[in-house]
Amino acid sequence: MTVLLLVFTVHSGRRGLRRRHYFLVVVTLLSLTLAIRQAGLYGKSFDFNPLRLSIHLSFAFSALASFLGVATSGILLIKKPTWRTAHRRWVYSFIALVGCAVLTAIYMFLDATLIVE
Repeated sequence: MTVLLLVFTVHSGRRGLRRRHYFLVVVTLLSLTLAIRQAGLYGKSFDFNPLRLSIHLSFAFSALASFLGVATSGILLIKKPTWRTAHRRWVYSFIALVGCAVLTAIYMFLDATLIVE
């Protein structure tokens, strides 16, 4: 759901639908927050390969950190259109890192062991 919301958010931004874009940014962030929380709770039931887990977390934390660039450049873009290129680059970086985080999460679960209590 979060990835789909991210696609809609980017689409609305590319089309210049500002109100829809701002709304979708907030909804997508809320969805991402819930997804991270749910993954943390769900992940407690599994034993993960430490290397795979660290690779995934590296991408996940990098994606979250890159969002600061997305948000900052987006806010600056509201006031000054010259920030458009920087904002796009931050967005593309964020999307790439989110994509890598999703793929490495799948990779991480491929050899995870369910903890049976």
